[in-house]
Amino acid sequence: TVVHVEETSLADVMRRCNVDSYNLYAECLIKRLGHEVTHTSGSWANGSAVVRMVLAEHLGAKAGQSMSVADGSGMSRQNKLTPMLLAEWLAAMIKDPATGDLFMASLAEAGDEGTLARRFRGPALSNTVRAKTGYLSGVSAISGYVASPTSSRKVIFVIITNDKPNSVPLSLVRQAEESIVRLADGWLRDKVSGRGPSTGSR
Repeated sequence: TVVHVEETSLADVMRRCNVDSYNLYAECLIKRLGHEVTHTSGSWANGSAVVRMVLAEHLGAKAGQSMSVADGSGMSRQNKLTPMLLAEWLAAMIKDPATGDLFMASLAEAGDEGTLARRFRGPALSNTVRAKTGYLSGVSAISGYVASPTSSRKVIFVIITNDKPNSVPLSLVRQAEESIVRLADGWLRDKVSGRGPSTGSR
């Protein structure tokens, strides 16, 4: 045997990107997207164009124009988007029967695995929290879902902190992130149990 090609399933690739945050997998994935659509060598440029195209198809033309994608891993400071756009994309992903379950399973579970293995170590959460973290110097982010284990209800959260001063420990930022997610966890717990005034289904 001169050459052996080992194919990795999309589910495994997604988990390595999202649970373990392997940047190389994410970089390869965006270039593969560019290749699949353009039938040319994959690159950050054509991969980014495909990402914007897909966003426009699902969320409208303005969505594709309101973000900047410079690489696949998120390590470039030229990547730019709003928390609202990311939240809308997370909503579209989870509602799509072709991608919802696969995408949810690709995210790390809080307190259990990957980049969230050592997070949310305080009081037990009432619901399942699956999310993806992000970090650059001065920047911290976490986005994902609080999902009820007994119903189909979910809360989407997107938290992005920019320009963190060096005098502020990253641990404090992460504590704030977890406090916000815990508020969403308590809100969903009360909604599912029937406690508290109704504020709609969103």
